[in-house]
Amino acid sequence: MTQRLTPTRLVTALILGIAVLGAAAIRGPMDELTRERNAVLRQEASKFDAVSFAALATWSTSDKTIQHGKHTFTRRLAISDTSPTQFVVKIVVSPVGQPERTDSVVLARTIADAR
Repeated sequence: MTQRLTPTRLVTALILGIAVLGAAAIRGPMDELTRERNAVLRQEASKFDAVSFAALATWSTSDKTIQHGKHTFTRRLAISDTSPTQFVVKIVVSPVGQPERTDSVVLARTIADAR
């Protein structure tokens, strides 16, 4: 099974970058908690964009606690297989004790040849 950088993955990365920049422009200057939350969200999105397609089928979706800087975050994960050649990964990051500061990203992972 081979993987390629598909146009969908490239577009997903571009949309994530634009979303982060756009959100910053709308909200104005970010505080430390928002910067750290966004860093955790980017780190998790990059991880799930890089993991092998086959590994997504068996990845644990249990909540994970992540320490970044001065703050602790909870990462919730949902992975759904929309077809034999596509997974949709939703990553939700929440600061512990501040659920109103939650943010999320959705990635679509496809593979050209799923045997």
